Amino acid sequence: MLLYVVVFVLITATAVTLWQKQKTTAFASYGEKQELASDNVRSLDYALVCQDKSIIIVYGSQTGTAEEYARRLARNLYEDYSISTAVADIEDFDASSLNEVAINNSRTARRVLVCFILATYGDGEPTDSTTSFYQDLSTIEMEDGEGDPPLRDLHYIAFGLGNSTYEKFNFMIRSFDEHLQRLGATRLGARGEGDDGLGTLDEDFLAWKDETLVEAASHLRAKKGYNHFTSPYKVVETPHLTIDSNELFLRRKHNDSRVENNGLVAGPFNNKNSYLAPLVYSKQLFAPVCDRDCLHIEFDVSGTDLSYETGDHLGVWPTNPDAEVQRMLMILGLSNKADTFITISENQDSGAQVFNTEPRTYTTILRYELDICGKVSREICGALSKMAPNAEVETHMVQLAADRNLFHSI
Repeated sequence: MLLYVVVFVLITATAVTLWQKQKTTAFASYGEKQELASDNVRSLDYALVCQDKSIIIVYGSQTGTAEEYARRLARNLYEDYSISTAVADIEDFDASSLNEVAINNSRTARRVLVCFILATYGDGEPTDSTTSFYQDLSTIEMEDGEGDPPLRDLHYIAFGLGNSTYEKFNFMIRSFDEHLQRLGATRLGARGEGDDGLGTLDEDFLAWKDETLVEAASHLRAKKGYNHFTSPYKVVETPHLTIDSNELFLRRKHNDSRVENNGLVAGPFNNKNSYLAPLVYSKQLFAPVCDRDCLHIEFDVSGTDLSYETGDHLGVWPTNPDAEVQRMLMILGLSNKADTFITISENQDSGAQVFNTEPRTYTTILRYELDICGKVSREICGALSKMAPNAEVETHMVQLAADRNLFHSI
């Protein structure tokens, strides 16, 4: 019998995937995994020292948005100020290691910075990854006597992701800020607070970033460089590969790689081996005047041994229309290379992270992996300014990136 699963899916500019990257107990410098000695693996100071970084950005994310902002911030620091930055999940560190950072700052007169980008989950709750660090931080006490505060030599910047429809809006970043200052730490710039409830999360982040990076760079004695483009990725064409090459990773239909049991696609299915169910019905629920989409979607899981229960995770794997893919290939001058295979890797210190290093074609990447139909943001204008054909266009793009009112007036 045909079983339909009905789900309301809020479509955003970022594609929702069915696969999540595996968690590692190590920190990364822009996607590069580095195994650490077990005694030091949870130390923020060790993360800074062993990678020779001047900033470490730690994020607490429930859905991935805080991590995305952390990596965007790292890219901006590298591209605009040539500051090499470590990016890591706050879950991998102990709050007590903040004291190590402060002590070594005092002993060596070095200039380093810790950045917190933290989401508030629900009504004032920490994300799962932030819980342990937050509990430890909130219980750290000032030493008795008249000595200096323990974090006197710690400097930090902070941005929170919240929703103003909840009473405890951005409670987590506010609480972190309060505890850090109570212990003597110094915040550079204003505390940033993004509001998903008003739909201004990205704009709030950009406004905070533009102002705070100036102070962060000043603290680190870094100067802003020339507005030139530095690709965060290395792209290598592999023309010797064809669709029939044995070394290629090809996304196959779900039942090609499953063991069938009495005619059913049997799995097992999990977050690394998801069932790719066909979408059989879709209906727009919001009025055309709304600034977002909400779809009623039905999936077909007949012919499998799956049954849906409340709480099961469902997602939509979107694809870009073929006409838009072909148009983008033409714009990029890649029409004659549409089926050429390439491999993509990160440029060291670029802030990028590549989850799929397998060879695939330009067409595949544009159709399945890049949001080429999304709205243009101020940040994209800033990135495009570095590739402007002349000074006039560059100036205009920089103005659009910097001026929120001007950007929204066009």
